[in-house]
Amino acid sequence: MIWEGVLKEKLEALGIAVRVATFTGDSSYPVEYTLSYGDVQAGGEPTLDLAMVAFIGKLLPKEPTLVDCPHCGGAHYSGQVCPLNPMLAELDRLELLSDEAAEAMESTQSEKEALAQWQKLKAAQLAQQDLHKQLESMGYRVLIDAEHPPFRHSASRNR
Repeated sequence: MIWEGVLKEKLEALGIAVRVATFTGDSSYPVEYTLSYGDVQAGGEPTLDLAMVAFIGKLLPKEPTLVDCPHCGGAHYSGQVCPLNPMLAELDRLELLSDEAAEAMESTQSEKEALAQWQKLKAAQLAQQDLHKQLESMGYRVLIDAEHPPFRHSASRNR
């Protein structure tokens, strides 16, 4: 078909790769068309026009959906990052640092090393308190849940 050749030329001129696979035997479609551009690929269609429709469908923006947020208890659109996420991740990091410092402080025989670990422990605890106060000033209560990684900390709105 002449129009098919014209379409292939125009698509390839735009940088869209057109792959035509011809099958023999029991395949329900003797030919499959696949279009690809960068990471976008659509294909496996029996005609070039159907492959183009599938390709255009992949290029169109998806309808955003609201997803429940495990961090703040609210909801955000898919792909959005909860604004509390960095703060809660920092609380998790500081808690881990506190635990490591406390263990090192208890296991060392050196008074100098124990004092250094105590200072790390206190610095981490003070930083945690500051983050707790900051979240509380924003109207959130910080919760700790050891059962649900990757984050142990979450927040809920004060009522």
